[in-house]
Amino acid sequence: MNLKKIAYLLYIGTQLARMHAVSYIASFLNSILWFLVLYIPVTVLSPNQILAIKTFLPGVFGMTIASLSMWTATEFLRWYVYHGLTDMFRECGFSVLHYLISAVHIDVILFATSTYFASAIAATLVVGLDPFIMFPHSVAYFIIALIVAIPTYLLYGSLIGYLFTSTSIGGVWTNIFQMIITFGTIVPPSIAPDPRILLINPATIVAEFVRAAYGTNIIDVNTLTLLTPIVILLYSLTAYLISNKCEKYIAKYGLKYRV
Repeated sequence: MNLKKIAYLLYIGTQLARMHAVSYIASFLNSILWFLVLYIPVTVLSPNQILAIKTFLPGVFGMTIASLSMWTATEFLRWYVYHGLTDMFRECGFSVLHYLISAVHIDVILFATSTYFASAIAATLVVGLDPFIMFPHSVAYFIIALIVAIPTYLLYGSLIGYLFTSTSIGGVWTNIFQMIITFGTIVPPSIAPDPRILLINPATIVAEFVRAAYGTNIIDVNTLTLLTPIVILLYSLTAYLISNKCEKYIAKYGLKYRV
């Protein structure tokens, strides 16, 4: 896939996002409210409120990346097929992976990041902390987190797209994965005998790099840095292969509307 095609996909995604601007705004507000509902009890029970938010919120960011990708993939395979648009997209060579790429800049760079900082500001104000404490101490680590978030997004979206297409339980996979993904993200890696075990969850490295931006990372930052180029290549390649498998399945068996 060349840069020209990627740029065109990003343009398509931007236009689709404009069509769904109201949905993005509603999701933005809903995400902040949900975070406050989850975060306030954690803060109240924590002896160190600053450490709590700097550990918990990055985990929410990592989980958000994975969740957004799964919702986007199932949107392509559920909502568009319901409205008779998926065949039109596929006839133009527009696969699940293409759809994910078209949305990645909106979902990761714009939506997830803006929701993260808005939630941070809201949470700190609610408990009486200075909102500026949530400005990353290391902007470089936060940027790396965003870079790693892109292939992580593509991987989870492609995987859930294939499972949604090829199995009978459809969207239930999203709920199953969301429960599993909490370990290493919202639930810190420190719960494991060896925190590195939870790197098996691709979203963990995203959450840990955001934590590293505040110095609250559990997994050593040198380990995270060493793994970065490996996971970028591995996740991207795996997403590509899974997406191709999904397309072959659709071409052979068709695509059913599933809940």
